Amino acid sequence: MLLGLGKTVTAASLPQSWPDAYVTKNFFGHEVITFGYADGVDIKCAPEDTFETIISRLPKGWMPDICICTHIDWLFIPPGIENAPFPIINITADWDYRLAIAKTCADIFDMTIVLGEDSRKSVESLGAKNVYPFHYFGVLKEHIHKDIDSIGKREFDISFTGSINDVSHLDRSKWLMRLCELSDKYNIYINYPGSSIEEYLEILRKSKLVFTFHRRGELQLRFTDAVAQGALVLDSGKETAKYFNDDEYAKFDDSDFEKVIDKFLNDENLRKGTVKKCFNRVNREFESRYRFKELIDFIEEKLDIISKTKRQFKELPETEKLIRQAETYYYNFYETFIPRNISYLFKSAELLEKAAAIQESPKILTDLAVVKSSIAFKTSENFNKDKNLSDAIAILQRAIKRFPDYAMAYFNLAFIYFTINETRKAEKNFRLAIGKMSERAENLDPWCLYHFEHHKKPQDFKKILNDCLITISENKSQRGLLAANNLYISTCWYFIGKILLSEGKVYEAYECWQKSISKNCERGMILKELAELADILEDIEFAERTYKKALNLLPLNIELRIAYIKFLYRNKKYNECLQECKTTLKICKTIRAYRLCTKEIKNIILFLRRKTGETPSPFKSIDALKLGHLTNVIEFLTLAFTKNPKDIRLLLRGASLLINSSLYDDAIDILEKAEEKFSKEEKNHIKKTLVELYRYKIKKGRDDSTKYRRKFSRILTLPILSDNKRPFPKVSVLVRTYNRPNLLKECLESLVQQEFKDFEVVLVNDGGADVTEIAANYKNKLKISLVNHGTNLGRSAAWNSAIKIARGKHLAFLDDDDIFYPSHLNKLYDAIQKNNVKVAYSNCYCVKELLLNNEEKKVVKEIYKTNDFDPSLLLMKNYIPIITLMAEKEAVEDAGLFDESFDVHEDWDMLIRLALDNAFFHLNEATAEYRIRADNSNSRTAERERYLDTLMKLYDKYNYLVRNNPEILKVQQNNIKLLREEIEMRKKFVQKNSSPLAAFR
Repeated sequence: MLLGLGKTVTAASLPQSWPDAYVTKNFFGHEVITFGYADGVDIKCAPEDTFETIISRLPKGWMPDICICTHIDWLFIPPGIENAPFPIINITADWDYRLAIAKTCADIFDMTIVLGEDSRKSVESLGAKNVYPFHYFGVLKEHIHKDIDSIGKREFDISFTGSINDVSHLDRSKWLMRLCELSDKYNIYINYPGSSIEEYLEILRKSKLVFTFHRRGELQLRFTDAVAQGALVLDSGKETAKYFNDDEYAKFDDSDFEKVIDKFLNDENLRKGTVKKCFNRVNREFESRYRFKELIDFIEEKLDIISKTKRQFKELPETEKLIRQAETYYYNFYETFIPRNISYLFKSAELLEKAAAIQESPKILTDLAVVKSSIAFKTSENFNKDKNLSDAIAILQRAIKRFPDYAMAYFNLAFIYFTINETRKAEKNFRLAIGKMSERAENLDPWCLYHFEHHKKPQDFKKILNDCLITISENKSQRGLLAANNLYISTCWYFIGKILLSEGKVYEAYECWQKSISKNCERGMILKELAELADILEDIEFAERTYKKALNLLPLNIELRIAYIKFLYRNKKYNECLQECKTTLKICKTIRAYRLCTKEIKNIILFLRRKTGETPSPFKSIDALKLGHLTNVIEFLTLAFTKNPKDIRLLLRGASLLINSSLYDDAIDILEKAEEKFSKEEKNHIKKTLVELYRYKIKKGRDDSTKYRRKFSRILTLPILSDNKRPFPKVSVLVRTYNRPNLLKECLESLVQQEFKDFEVVLVNDGGADVTEIAANYKNKLKISLVNHGTNLGRSAAWNSAIKIARGKHLAFLDDDDIFYPSHLNKLYDAIQKNNVKVAYSNCYCVKELLLNNEEKKVVKEIYKTNDFDPSLLLMKNYIPIITLMAEKEAVEDAGLFDESFDVHEDWDMLIRLALDNAFFHLNEATAEYRIRADNSNSRTAERERYLDTLMKLYDKYNYLVRNNPEILKVQQNNIKLLREEIEMRKKFVQKNSSPLAAFR
């Protein structure tokens, strides 16, 4: 037997997980020869060695029966291993960290060993054959304590020694947060174990309970390590039960975590008795050499099966083989435990050039350009004169010309320009990439190479992409592709924002980052930056909401927690601030790596106590936390304004900061001097950009806000009639109006009659007749805000303007010609609460109106044919009128707001996107009226041809979801056909009969 690929730096810290650390040349009757890239193996490999070269170094006449490759996730696989004349076995634990590597080599091996059933299914979906679960980790014999009863006092009640990383181990971080919450009650030790195995074992010996958690529920390596030192293990893994009885460890789930801890820490006899049972089993079955012998026996049982396996890799086209080999070299240059060797990149480029010579494809060309540019970034000091870089740019430009829909070419070209600081070209190509990805999800190639140099900018990109690729592989290709597409679009918007920020275009960058999050709201690091920028721009509500989202994804990020604490302090949310301080202090005291941060948290608590009067201070007028923030933000705005002096918003934001800091004279001076420089055109521009500043000034509710509102009034474009000092409502009712003031009155009157009272009204006049007086008349009856669009921006833009200033947790939608019945809001809100959903909809009546002699008369009233929720049905027809919908604001924002390229069907488009991530509850009761007229004031009767165009556009937008479903495609085609026939019939009929009734016949 030939045992392969071992002896790395990791083997020094966790030797029990690397079989080559303890196998001998005669291992339980097996003759073993090891090979690897570090000292201590029988055959030491060089990075450039092929598998054929390694075989040639075997003793003369010695040919192995099998080759076992351990931990290939982190080691370079010698090229040519797929041609081995004997079975090759892959042992993998971290395949999901290194999914691209796992994919490139999945079908090379004759057998793959994984740790659990979930891994088996996923690795099989990557193309691997003969995949079997087997827990091969054990404990070195010398690391099993001879007598655990002799171990002295255990000073730690609970310990965890492992990686602390919110991005790659979010679920684990949330459990560690719960442990930190117990730090007042128990002595808890949490830290990364460092490089010494002795230090690691010493911590285990000092612990009563040891927490272990595996992201896929598999039995952790640390489980047996802890038991071998006499510690009881806290574990919830579903695979653990295959190897240990429930009475051999502290088994917990989400509901009883703290109870289980209390149970074992309050009963020392129970703890010792339980761990003794487990220790005996580990001593008997989990000594490393024994475990590995069992694995070899397991493999031998399967030899007949695996020896007959046909390696799919051999059957691949030559270009595909070359691409796979090139990818392996590329990935292993950037992420491997063996030393980086620049020859890997050159070899990768050479293989891709061979593939391109056989047949050019967009992926081959783009991969080649990525590799060549990577060579340049690693070897060149002058990018302008580097041939590899100029070649890479030329190759991508050729790929774009030949394959104009291939989004990855634009994406990687943008990254090259971004790296060499050609920001205008970078932004252009990022936007082109977004355009291609938005047209069709299939324009993205999620398996294409991308620049690893940038994958930590934001850090969560690779983790989320890996999850998308797993979904794509597991026969959920459409969902995974859509998620990957959104991830790449999110990343493009993020980097466009970075470019704009570097140019002082702060507000434009802010908008880009919001678009980034709308495409993927799981980007913790982007959320963190977005929250900080929202804080700078005084978008307080959004900043707080975004901070909370970021903390949910990065619960142990102390820098983020401190930023949020300071944010709460500045905004006088002292109770929340104190609670966050206490929580963060527990984390810092419990996790050893964060202990240096405790001083800063304690200082903030001191400021907080002074502010609330709990601790007296002789200098009450000085608030260092606020002054420090003010100084930093003013410096930030000054630098931005220096780079972007035409953006008057930056100047006005600075003025707003001065006002909030009671530096009124300075603010007035700035505004008056700035005003002298305004041209008429600039004043019009300022009117459009001062809206947010004006809202925030009113929201602040300062005693002198009226004075400053008057000061700004002549340059404001949107009159806000509401009093924003009130608490946030539960629901925001969004109302669109355009040139129908008489109908609007009836619409608003229906809101006055609502049984549910905790709601506000956001009325958007989309460039129509002035309705200021109408809105003012309802100020005492409704909590109403009026937004005036200077020009008609369209239906979607009107909804989006309303959403942006809505303050309620839930949104309801109403057009000026429709009405809600009195129970509408009450019943929908109740349905959402009782059924624990984010989206609910009801039924409605459809009322068709006829205009005769300048009077509106109801001629038809019938129930609108609404269906129970079925996402697939939404891809055929829209059965949910928007006025029947109530949805969480965050769900709508996460879906990406309304698509402003749709001037009709915008509601249908939103419903499809909402349904991708949310289940809707159907309230089977009519609670509203949807009205149709024949006087051209209602779009359904006036613009059927426009409906046809947007119907085809909408079907095409979501074609990737249905292209493999002939039944849905057939219905869609039939709908298009029927609408065309209707349009032709209308044209003919209208020529004969001009009566308004004709539109309904």
